[in-house]
Amino acid sequence: MPATLKTVTEMCKLKTEYKILALDHDDTTVHSTPEVNWPAFQETLSLLRPDVRYSYDEFMELCYEPGFDDLCRKILKFNEDEMVIEVNTWQKYVKSTVPSPVEGLKSIIEKQFGAGGKICVVSHSYAANIERDWKIHFGCVPDVIYAWDDNPLKRKPSPWPLEDMAARFGCSTSDILVVDDLKPGYDMAMAAGSAFAFAGWAAAAASTKKTMRRLAVHYLETPENLEDILFNG
Repeated sequence: MPATLKTVTEMCKLKTEYKILALDHDDTTVHSTPEVNWPAFQETLSLLRPDVRYSYDEFMELCYEPGFDDLCRKILKFNEDEMVIEVNTWQKYVKSTVPSPVEGLKSIIEKQFGAGGKICVVSHSYAANIERDWKIHFGCVPDVIYAWDDNPLKRKPSPWPLEDMAARFGCSTSDILVVDDLKPGYDMAMAAGSAFAFAGWAAAAASTKKTMRRLAVHYLETPENLEDILFNG
């Protein structure tokens, strides 16, 4: 049997445990923080708050709780002009650097699609950047992207993205598995009644991983753990 036909035949036998796989982008799917977000943030601090210093772990802790937007607005107290500088600095890094993919996810994405499942991305990145990274690394794009471009009231941790994708694809929010490395993704899943899996392979701080071991229904050490949940449950 030709390899391509064998692959199609194997895909037809697949059954996914979740009709929709809702993936985060930064650090869940691609290594955004160490390769893009962290160096961009360091440049922003050097421009706007040169006396402030954070270690990488401290930065990751603050991105987990209270979240990056609150870090900028409530802790560092950036005004609106400074927020424009922050975004522009980050965009400069985003446009010049394509973060490397998480190894092992491409085959899972192919299997989810092959089994007739849907894949959506719910992220605080911009839709164009997400689409670019997916085309380069996975040779496809998600069914739907919910991104920073959207109405702020509809961004995670709002349950709206999960409710919308369930309505689009004619299923319940309980048919969705959310995979994320930060608390807004967990909060979104809990609010919508969806299953949640923590992307333990992400570059999260140790205390964050400890908290998510306690909170998450599934704690994923590697993408292979996600594959087991989807196809070997």
